[in-house]
Amino acid sequence: MALDSKVSFQQHAAQVFVPIEEVTRLEAASIDTFAKFAFCCNYQPRSQNDAPLLTYLETILGSKPEGAAALSYRRLFFESHALCLQGLKSKLERTNGRV
Repeated sequence: MALDSKVSFQQHAAQVFVPIEEVTRLEAASIDTFAKFAFCCNYQPRSQNDAPLLTYLETILGSKPEGAAALSYRRLFFESHALCLQGLKSKLERTNGRV
């Protein structure tokens, strides 16, 4: 999965059961890649309070995701964030390996 791939983001969102109509709304708000979704709001994975993520999604989708929909978005956000951290780690390791 490429951090900046729109196609990979769309495909993965579908795999975690985010409806295509909602992916389209995210794209209209310029959230169309893992990298963009990972930093769309002031929420950190494993935080006790996911209100910043759900509130942000409410502004885009028109209603706050609940139940299974909220779980899908939490998973997509967590995986987006993890991919960004993994990408950064890879870059740092490549840079440190050259020194």
